[in-house]
Amino acid sequence: MTDEVALSDETLDELFVREVGSVTKIVEKLPSNAVMATCTRWFKIFQAADPEERFARNCMLLLLHKQLNDDNTLSFPFTDARSYQRDLKTLHQMSLTLHHADGSVDDVNKDDNRNGDANTEDSPTMDTSSPFSSHSPEVCCVENSLRLEIANKVLMEQNKEMLRELQELEAEKEKLLTHRENLEATNETLRDHNKLYSKEVGCMKHIFACSSLTALKLFSQPQFMERPNYFVTLFSVLCDDARDRAHFEQMDIKLGSLLRDHMDYYVSLTTRDQISRAYYEMHASVCKRYKQLIRMQEETAVHQLSLMTMRYLMTLRKLFLDTHKQDKGVEQLALDFIQYNYNDLAKGL
Repeated sequence: MTDEVALSDETLDELFVREVGSVTKIVEKLPSNAVMATCTRWFKIFQAADPEERFARNCMLLLLHKQLNDDNTLSFPFTDARSYQRDLKTLHQMSLTLHHADGSVDDVNKDDNRNGDANTEDSPTMDTSSPFSSHSPEVCCVENSLRLEIANKVLMEQNKEMLRELQELEAEKEKLLTHRENLEATNETLRDHNKLYSKEVGCMKHIFACSSLTALKLFSQPQFMERPNYFVTLFSVLCDDARDRAHFEQMDIKLGSLLRDHMDYYVSLTTRDQISRAYYEMHASVCKRYKQLIRMQEETAVHQLSLMTMRYLMTLRKLFLDTHKQDKGVEQLALDFIQYNYNDLAKGL
């Protein structure tokens, strides 16, 4: 009863399906058709078992597996016609009682004096030759568990790697956002300078309007940017001495500096546009890679689901071949349907 409580219904059903597969492999190699027919009949009885008979069903299936593996045939209770009418719990208790009785007789024949007391003290749960002690699906379960654990570790490592890349992308995104904020602050500063320069340009235009012809003439000269000589030319007639002329020369130097700064400002606008364009290109590249990683995760999940579905289809096909022995037409249609879905999933991989 301890095993019966420890194992859940889902675990018992999983063990039953795996054990049916193992027994089927043995039955397929037997030359006797009578054994195959008997096994098929008992498979149907096992499949029709009530939920409360799951534990007894699995025990009887293990006993059937043991008899086939040891003797290549079946014996009591599977060959007794009366067993078909009994419930699985009763058959399980009968098999345990018969097994214990046989074990006690063998122990007495071997050493009556040495084992007499031991047979009195041992309880029925100490049966070392029970079907659970050999030829059980425990080894198969452990092997499958190891495979699942290895596959799970691989997926966990892949998930950690993707998470690491995602964190790197998030850090790079934060860096880009900080850079963007700095650019916006710089742009704000440039806008303030632009307003100031616009005001200065307005004043310059007003001055130039007073002497448009002189200005046009000076602007047409190639060396105007290096040394404008605007104020000297415009107000030279007003100069009384060299000090006045030196004053206007200083104003010309400042004018040239302002003009050069003005040109540098437009160059800085071009540089700012280039920086903005580079930022948006980098942003687009990061977004593209981020979407690619998400798509890879989705494709990996779909791939895993497809593989799992294909494995279930093959299990369903095997169970159908093992249990359905009646209408060949129905059998072929079911097999074609399973194979069609299997091929359709395989094409998508």
